[in-house]
Amino acid sequence: STPKPSSAASDVYKRQVSIGDGDAMIPGRVPSGFASLEIVARISLNGEPIQQPGDWFARQIVESGGNTTHELIIDQQVP
Repeated sequence: STPKPSSAASDVYKRQVSIGDGDAMIPGRVPSGFASLEIVARISLNGEPIQQPGDWFARQIVESGGNTTHELIIDQQVP
């Protein structure tokens, strides 16, 4: 099994990201149009955009709207 990212390495991946209506990938389907959003952060082991076995990730459902901060800890591995 792939070793879990160490806490020392986790400082390297700390990022602050803002998501707003201007980030919509499909016109008309903006974040503010949904009651909740699923936020996923993933570290790809092979650089592919689709998750692969062994990739590390975090997932969280958050309420849409407002200016809120959420912390995701990447501590789950794709089987």
